[in-house]
Amino acid sequence: EDGIRDIGVTGVQTCALPISKSTGIRCLDCKSSLVIRMDEGTAHTRPVYSCEECGKTDFEYTHRLLENFEDHIVNERYKAPLSMDEMNKYYQTLKKICCTDSWYVQEAGELLLQYYLDKLTTQNDIVQKEQAAWRALKVAEELLDHSSNSSHETKDASTVSTSTFLRTQQLRYKAAKLRLFLIPDPRQSIQELENVLASLSPYFSKDHDLVVGLKACLANAMM
Repeated sequence: EDGIRDIGVTGVQTCALPISKSTGIRCLDCKSSLVIRMDEGTAHTRPVYSCEECGKTDFEYTHRLLENFEDHIVNERYKAPLSMDEMNKYYQTLKKICCTDSWYVQEAGELLLQYYLDKLTTQNDIVQKEQAAWRALKVAEELLDHSSNSSHETKDASTVSTSTFLRTQQLRYKAAKLRLFLIPDPRQSIQELENVLASLSPYFSKDHDLVVGLKACLANAMM
């Protein structure tokens, strides 16, 4: 866990996080894909978790790191927002200690992706702009790959929530726009944009900003 400590997790107040199977904590000792709950705990103690492979129960550092991330992102206990470098460290670390389809990895990845996209709009140097775009595309493709693997593991596609579906489609939209900027041949991006537009049409009216933006992006790509 030495590399993880570079993030600089400090002592924070303990909050009642729902750290369980859905959190997707990994065991760093044996690389297990799942940590299971052994004891619900009480009002004054944490629940106890155990690795299903090696029996490890000491996940204190992991708990504190997740709590610290929530305090930054959800509870907004810190006045200063995370920098792009800090968010990147969180994302890289959370990929190691949590399953890739967990909320923590997905949230950190999407926030990091937005940092790169914001940088694109403010960057005038074409080389740095392309570097930011490639980094953004890499994160978007990782998140989409995680979503795809998760959906393949789901036996019933109807159990995938609408919010998760819409989140995935918007990620596909962002990835397609980035490819249009980076890759001279637009055919893959055009096909992806058409698929995303078709999938979102049942959920949004034709004059919704997202649909309008998709159609405009398609029109520009076909010129």
